[in-house]
Amino acid sequence: MAEKREKVIDRINVPVLGTAKRVLNEFQETRNYGSQSDALSDLLLDYGRLQEKVKELEAQLAEAKKE
Repeated sequence: MAEKREKVIDRINVPVLGTAKRVLNEFQETRNYGSQSDALSDLLLDYGRLQEKVKELEAQLAEAKKE
């Protein structure tokens, strides 16, 4: 679930597609977040971590193709 909370320093208020809202709701429900704000923060942080993991895996794949 959520890691240690940072102090809120930025706020966003944007319209989103219904599909995006459902993804957020599912993320919130499956990870038992008490608020959409906490869920959204962690979802965005997860995206950043996943991007780093994708880069690592792509590098491994490129290396494996060389062999």
